[in-house]
Amino acid sequence: MLDAAWKFLTDPTNRDTLGWIGAGIAAGAAGLWAVVTFLVRKEGSDPRPNVSADRGGVAIGGSATNSPINVNPPRPGKH
Repeated sequence: MLDAAWKFLTDPTNRDTLGWIGAGIAAGAAGLWAVVTFLVRKEGSDPRPNVSADRGGVAIGGSATNSPINVNPPRPGKH
């Protein structure tokens, strides 16, 4: 039995075919893993961070790029 398997594996055509099949399986598994990890959401995970500010503070839970933040804006009627 091992002799037949060894003969099969030593044939260059069979090795090339097995290499292509193995690469295809690996690529398919990697693609499937990427889809699963993208679509399946872990229980209890919330993509939005929990932030809070009190006493006049500012809290930012994400990117604040190009976002105006006015600290002590003028009071209405007093410009």
